[in-house]
Amino acid sequence: MSDQEMNDEKFELGLSFHQQGNPDQAEMIYREVLNGNPNHKHAWSNLGAILSKKNKLEEAINCYRKALEIDQQFGECWFNLGNALRKGMNPVGAEAAFVQALKCNNSLFGAAVGLGQSLSEQGKFPQAAEVFKQIIAQKKDDPDLYSHLGNALRMQGLRDEAMQVYQMMLNLRPNDPKIIHQYGLVMMDVGRLEEAFNQFKYALSLKQDYPEAHNSMSIVLQMLKQDDNALAHNLEAVKLNPNFTEAWNNLGNLYGLGGKPKEAIDAFRKSIALQPRAIPFHSNLLLNLHYSPDMTGAEIYKEHAGWAEAHLKNYPPAQPFDNNKEGGRKLRLGIVSPDFRKHTVNAFMEPFLDSIDRNKFEVFAYSSVIRPDEKTEQFKLKVDHFKDVRPIPDMIASSMIRKDQIDVLLDLAGHTAGSRLPIFALKSAPIQITQFGYPNTTGIPGFGFRITDTFADPKGLTEANHSEELVRLPGLAWCYQPPADAPEVPKRSPKAGAIIFGSLNNMAKHNGKVLSLWAKLLSAVPGSKLRLLSGPGQESIKMVRHALQTAGVNPDRVEFLPRMEKKEYFAALGEIDIALDPFPYNGGITSCDTLWMGTPLLTLAGTTYVSRQGVAILSNVGMEDWIAKTPEEFIEKAKKSASEAARLSLLRGKLRDMVKKSSICDWKAYGSKWEEAVRKLWKTWCASK
Repeated sequence: MSDQEMNDEKFELGLSFHQQGNPDQAEMIYREVLNGNPNHKHAWSNLGAILSKKNKLEEAINCYRKALEIDQQFGECWFNLGNALRKGMNPVGAEAAFVQALKCNNSLFGAAVGLGQSLSEQGKFPQAAEVFKQIIAQKKDDPDLYSHLGNALRMQGLRDEAMQVYQMMLNLRPNDPKIIHQYGLVMMDVGRLEEAFNQFKYALSLKQDYPEAHNSMSIVLQMLKQDDNALAHNLEAVKLNPNFTEAWNNLGNLYGLGGKPKEAIDAFRKSIALQPRAIPFHSNLLLNLHYSPDMTGAEIYKEHAGWAEAHLKNYPPAQPFDNNKEGGRKLRLGIVSPDFRKHTVNAFMEPFLDSIDRNKFEVFAYSSVIRPDEKTEQFKLKVDHFKDVRPIPDMIASSMIRKDQIDVLLDLAGHTAGSRLPIFALKSAPIQITQFGYPNTTGIPGFGFRITDTFADPKGLTEANHSEELVRLPGLAWCYQPPADAPEVPKRSPKAGAIIFGSLNNMAKHNGKVLSLWAKLLSAVPGSKLRLLSGPGQESIKMVRHALQTAGVNPDRVEFLPRMEKKEYFAALGEIDIALDPFPYNGGITSCDTLWMGTPLLTLAGTTYVSRQGVAILSNVGMEDWIAKTPEEFIEKAKKSASEAARLSLLRGKLRDMVKKSSICDWKAYGSKWEEAVRKLWKTWCASK
């Protein structure tokens, strides 16, 4: 037997192992084949398929390219390369590969579908829709094609036409759990939550061991505020499929909201290990690191730098700008945000737009809102130009911003949901700034600037943990818009021996160390109670009660308030005697709301921006004596204040006025100092060019 025959026989053995579901053995044999014959195109292609399955995408892509160097007409290999590039989030490269696959073999159905999907992923929805229509004309009985077509139509705003296509999809197989699940996803995406819930429930009645349906049920239950059941479905999803990336990410979100930062971080790390190129999952991890009391600022910065290294290392170098370099002219300000809708960021964004001099700034909004609402329509009237970039890939969106000649580009999302940080990594404007929406660095080298203040980021304390240059505004880095619909401060006096401590912050901020310190406080102040906003479901309540019981405190001394409408929320803040600031993730808007309702706030100063928001707010209101430097001092200050009922009553009566007259409510002054800082950055850039 010749060497070639032996090698071919060895390849057949590897292929047999491959087909029998033994990829490790097959991989070893394919490599042996290639050692004997480096020009064996099928061994290269099959090795690529195994590596792709193992999420070793760069190695897989290299294998496919080796095979294609040997045979440019290898259509199936072009198809496999396209799939690997799509999986690696390179839809442009995938499109080109699928086109080549179809040129080699126009009957490759999968390549045609992949072409349509890669077009959709680039925001080329009209072209994608045409591709799917052409495929459906030849293959009318595949419901997945109707799903793809419906998505492409919906992203063009053709909602009625899209819904007709989705109904056709469901009619093809009305009792197929997969199709029912897909239809439920559509209902969830358009905000028809009860219908989505019913579809997922029906799918699970037909197929109980369906991890994707369990994960989707978990998500819709969260949206319907039925969080206990959400956790159960989520846990079932990862039990059924331990490699289900999206389910691990969702589980991380649930644990985070429930005040379990360690469990959340572990779940996010699992999702990233399974899908290293998924930027949103990695960003979720970064956000949740801030809730952990065990992470230092330097450690969190290292994680942010790791995010940039993982996702941005192959980005092209920034091209020079040709913006008009006149230092005093009217500037074009671009704001990139997924939150031009009902969202907490609007507490800053709306009054901010009103505070800046529109004779000096022409404002462009680049929106990535998933579900527009009436607030979205209001923002369209507040800015000069409103552009929906949600369906547009980052590279194309960056080109659009450059074409608009944006001078200053503002990020208000950081690593929060829906952010578009790659647009900033592509250097889309001469001056790029991040502020408010995210409490830390982006981690992106050469990003530009981060607006902060000397209270939250004292000079010399945090510079080393930022990839941006820090720009410190006088006073607070942001401003507070007092709520017009808040009730009057209640006329009530603290009762001796019945002091109510409280925090209506997100339960995610109430980690074990916070609860341990607050339990010591309850022990130090007999008769006192702790009032908290409950987290998702009963799990967070059990966690808090267990923490108090472990510390030797009767768990009945903690009261839980349900999620409330705004009016009830403000009233509840006013019924607390002394508010406690969680750490390391302090309150922000919630702290200001608390003070507005006449309730004093006690904070424990940290060493990072996120753990010094209490310091910044209280310092600007004139309440420096409510800042503790150590846990021991925190308890002593709380204990002393709890014993001074008359002082608390006096403070309650004047606190709203103190806030109103402070710099944190002076939007006119804030707009001026923001403009001054940005103009200085602009003039510096002009002079340097």
